[in-house]
Amino acid sequence: MSVTSIIGGGVRLVRTQPKTVVIWAALYGVVMAVGMVVMRPMTATMLALQQQAAADAAAGVTSAPAIPPGWFGILFLFELLFCVLAVIAFAAVVRAVSNPTGDRFAYLRLGMDELRLIGLGVMLVIAAFIAETIGILAVALVGVIAGTIMGQAATIVVITIAGLALLCGAIYAQVRLSLSGALTVLRGKIVIRDAWHITRGHFWTLFGVFTLLTAIFVVMTVVLIALTNPQLLAAYASLDQQATIAAAQQQIARQGAGFTLGMIVQLVMGAIVGTVAGAIGCGAIATAAIQLGGTDMRHEEAGSAWTPR
Repeated sequence: MSVTSIIGGGVRLVRTQPKTVVIWAALYGVVMAVGMVVMRPMTATMLALQQQAAADAAAGVTSAPAIPPGWFGILFLFELLFCVLAVIAFAAVVRAVSNPTGDRFAYLRLGMDELRLIGLGVMLVIAAFIAETIGILAVALVGVIAGTIMGQAATIVVITIAGLALLCGAIYAQVRLSLSGALTVLRGKIVIRDAWHITRGHFWTLFGVFTLLTAIFVVMTVVLIALTNPQLLAAYASLDQQATIAAAQQQIARQGAGFTLGMIVQLVMGAIVGTVAGAIGCGAIATAAIQLGGTDMRHEEAGSAWTPR
């Protein structure tokens, strides 16, 4: 198993199943278009709030404009729907990689695999919250002890080192558990502990995969922005906060204006780039899970989600 073989699995998926990828991209574009229509009133309100905030700042008013009631509920529902669609898409990619014989529904389902992935996500989020809380309290305790014994200057150094250690620990845990979702789909049961076991000795390979994927996604995003919104890219490159805010407001205004030709082109290109990037990334995760965990376990006797194989 190597970085190139894992990422190659995602690239191979895009190359060998173009019809499936096109279907995914089309559905992704439709979802984004519907989202734009649904969010248009909120987009217009957001732009008005930003303009009001700028006017208030120029007039010396320090209070922020009031956010309309009900916004957070709508945003929560929108994010929840997006998470469900992301789960469906991830499971579809895993199926496409593990069984690349073609599927008339483009591997898209809404069944037990997706429910298990949602359950897995809830479990990992709760575990991460608990671990993060304990870690932050531990860092704070170390800081208090260091301050009592060594003084303020040494405390800053100790807290910095402890904070970096906590961050490295979080990254390590994320990488070691990164295959749990793919294994859950492949085995037909929630897999957590076994995901930790099979990645033993492969941390740096997987870390290299995610680092390279991140770099690829950043490049693809920059190229997409350069092709569809060069003004926004120029504003970001200038590191001018006011120019960046103005360019972002112009983008929001264009989205609120409806489906102009430029917005349709941007939507189509965004759907293509987003789908290809997602297929490569999720396909790489599925490939790594297959190389380390196999794909012939769904028909074995179901066991505990925490029992290693």
